[in-house]
Amino acid sequence: MLDGCINLKKIRMLSDNSTYTIEGKIFQNGMLFNESKSELIRCCYLGSSNYIVPNGVKKVGDYAFTGCNQLESITFSDDVIMVGKYAFQNCIYNHRTTKTNQKYPSVNL
Repeated sequence: MLDGCINLKKIRMLSDNSTYTIEGKIFQNGMLFNESKSELIRCCYLGSSNYIVPNGVKKVGDYAFTGCNQLESITFSDDVIMVGKYAFQNCIYNHRTTKTNQKYPSVNL
C-alpha cells in the first residue's frame, strides 16, 4: 500500500481515532492488519522495543517487521499459527525463544 514511498515523512491522523480502515485493511496503533485482523500485514510504526501480537492474529505476514531495528522482543499469542517469510529481516539479531515455546524454535526466526 505504501511500499516504495521512500520520501514519505509523516501521515497525520485524527487524535480521537486510533483505528482506520483503508481498502479493506485496518490500520491500528501503527500496525496494518487484514479486515478480520487475523493477519498482521506490516509494522508501520512500532513506538516501542517490545510488541505483543494481539489475540486473534493467526498469521504474521511476509516481511511484516522487516527493518524494525528497534524491536527487541515480540510475544506471540497462542492464536499465531504461521510466521511469513522474512518477517523479521534486518531487525532481530539476538533472538531467543522461551522454553514454553512449542511452535517456533529459534532457528525458524
